[in-house]
Amino acid sequence: MTNLEQLYYAKILWDYHCKLDQLEHNHSQSTLIIGLGSYDLRVAKYCAQLYQQGYAQGIIFTGKDGNWTKDRWCKTEAEIFADCAIEHGVPQAAIYLEKNATNIGENLLYSQDVITRLNLPAKCLIIVTKPNTTRRAYATAHKLLSAFELQISAPNIEFNQLAEDQNTEDLIHELVGDLERIIVYPAKGFQIKQEIPDQAMNAYLKLRDAGFTNHCIK
Repeated sequence: MTNLEQLYYAKILWDYHCKLDQLEHNHSQSTLIIGLGSYDLRVAKYCAQLYQQGYAQGIIFTGKDGNWTKDRWCKTEAEIFADCAIEHGVPQAAIYLEKNATNIGENLLYSQDVITRLNLPAKCLIIVTKPNTTRRAYATAHKLLSAFELQISAPNIEFNQLAEDQNTEDLIHELVGDLERIIVYPAKGFQIKQEIPDQAMNAYLKLRDAGFTNHCIK
């Protein structure tokens, strides 16, 4: 069970991981939303909201499964997200599926393959994910998809508003592991480098030393 000190450090990491752009309606007819699959269906609902508000002419939902969704559903993340978006008013014809990706880099590269294969008009991409994954998505997208105009967005979710079937301990494991990826991945060519404030690095070290390592790089 987490204690107050651990929650304090976790909130520091949450705040660091949240890196959102101010969305613009520019080029809506040449804009696509890329919804990154995960355990959190609120991302799919938010993609549907953005589509209905006219931010983009279509949505690519991407994802097979990942660290947090293996054996969770009988369908891929992309299919589950698409079903959710259709339930919230997005026409099926406006949705494209990428069902093989198992990490953010693959999410983005395989979605680019969908754009190329289907010759979709896409000058701008709105990358949508969980708030605490937006910095990783930003760093990865600006490394791999630099030919596009990029915007990073997420539903308005606070630290203590856990997704269905998620607990605080799982979230802290995720926050620690994602910070480790921000440290390690630039040297591997997976992301652009991000500055990490001392406060965030200290929080990462404290939580890692406390045993929150389930999502760390194996």
